[in-house]
Order: sequence, then C-alpha cells, then structure tokens
Amino acid sequence: MSWWVTATLELGLSSEQFYDLTPRQFQALCKRYQNNRETVRNHTELMFGQLTSWVVNTGFRSYFEKFQIPAHFMPSLLALKQAPTKQPNTRMTKAKRAAVVDTIRMMFPAQR
Repeated sequence: MSWWVTATLELGLSSEQFYDLTPRQFQALCKRYQNNRETVRNHTELMFGQLTSWVVNTGFRSYFEKFQIPAHFMPSLLALKQAPTKQPNTRMTKAKRAAVVDTIRMMFPAQR
C-alpha cells in the first residue's frame, strides 16, 4: 500500500500505470525522483548561499574584512569540510576487563 501511495502522490502515476510497472521499473523511477529532489535542494541551497554572501559582502563588511564565499553559507558543504573526530584508543586493562565481565554476569543470574 505504501508503494502505491508513493507512486500516486510523489511520482504522479495513475493506479493502472503503477500496476503495469515491474519492481525494477518502480525502483528506477523512485531513484530518479530522489536524485531530482537532491538536485533541486542543492540548487536552492546554492542560490541562498550566493544571495547571503552577496548581502554580507556588500552591506555588512568593512574594507579590511575577508570576503565571504557562498560555501560559507551552505550547510551541506560545511559538514563535508569538518574533519571527523577520531575516538581515542582505549586499552583494555585487567581491571576494565573484570568490570565488563562483572556487568555481564549481573545481567545473567547464576542458574543452579
């Protein structure tokens, strides 16, 4: 039922067109629709980034400040630039191992 709703509402297909599709055809249509939505979202984000950088660079910037580029106002690009934080390696000592074992043993009561 949810596939039919997706086909009729999102893709704009009639019921007959939906039931004539094979699963692979339906999957290809959904994938194309998803790619189209991503393209529109990226384009919209770029347009707002350009507009915001233009406003900041022309209206609120002093002569000595750096120019702002549109990428500074695009959240999807900012997420790509940030380096992932690496978790520090923790050494499993005998005390830590004993604490883990005790925690697990508390979950399973002794059976006699």
